[in-house]
Amino acid sequence: MLISKATGGSRAPPLFRHLEKWPKKGKVEEEELGKGAAEEEVVKKKKKRKHQRLLAVCEQTRLHSYLRTQPDA
Repeated sequence: MLISKATGGSRAPPLFRHLEKWPKKGKVEEEELGKGAAEEEVVKKKKKRKHQRLLAVCEQTRLHSYLRTQPDA
């Protein structure tokens, strides 16, 4: 970018940084990332689901233990 060269920095000044990011978004990024990134996304989603299930089980266990300690109403 011409402006970044003029300022002498390797990066553009803050006002123009968003212009450098534009070409990376969308289909270009998907092509660059390829199959490995898609697999990573699947793994992330699976981990998130597993974590949510774990939290649900913990919450259920906490509820049961709480109800056991309460005297019958």
